[in-house]
Amino acid sequence: MVHNAKLRSIIAQSAYLAGGGHIPSCYSCIDLIIELFNEFKIYENNNNFFILSKGHAALALYSVLAEKGLIEEKDLSSLNKHNSKLGGHPDAEKVPTVLFNTGSLGHGLPCSIGFAVSNRKNNIFCMLGDGECNEGTTWESATLAKHLKVGNITVIIDFNKSTNNVLPFHDLGEIWKSFGWEVITINGHNLDEIRNSLKQSQKNKYIPTVIIANTIKGFGVPFMENNGTWHYKCPSDDELHLINKILQE
Repeated sequence: MVHNAKLRSIIAQSAYLAGGGHIPSCYSCIDLIIELFNEFKIYENNNNFFILSKGHAALALYSVLAEKGLIEEKDLSSLNKHNSKLGGHPDAEKVPTVLFNTGSLGHGLPCSIGFAVSNRKNNIFCMLGDGECNEGTTWESATLAKHLKVGNITVIIDFNKSTNNVLPFHDLGEIWKSFGWEVITINGHNLDEIRNSLKQSQKNKYIPTVIIANTIKGFGVPFMENNGTWHYKCPSDDELHLINKILQE
């Protein structure tokens, strides 16, 4: 059975009820988010905070918040409905624990670094998609973080190669190193590697760290993996049944 099958099923079900969702983008990062919450007690411990910059993967965050009892699971069935707390992107005014509205690419990291500078005793984690590494604000922020010695921030890149057909990164780690960041590269679906990298990211409090997590878009469901037609989609009844069957095998 695939890791975190329950959360993946919840994501698919919520997208189905909402009439659409970024299921593959959620599947590439869900293992990273749940392990981060497990290891650092995000929001349960006032010293640790998480910003989902790749806001289109909001369903991954919502499923984890429900798993941790930070939102009600019934709210997941109201995704994108009128008066729902949960929209396609996280909304700080509506969703408990969400610090900033995110989804417009390249906005989450600048906000996270500002938050990290003003809360240097806290651990700040920010998740980017690989597409956000094509945004100028990402590199302006990376430069500033190194200059200000913002060592209490860890960036996690869900490197699912979704932008490879447009503008591929041949060595993303070397690029971040050139901006003065500590770089850790892992398999983003290997739970041990995720845990170890998160712990390692806390060793240097004067240099920011980036974890480049190599992932597969749609991981866990073969017909969805790296399949562009599933980028944003509502599964049919049969597809939803098949997704759940695969996840339980």
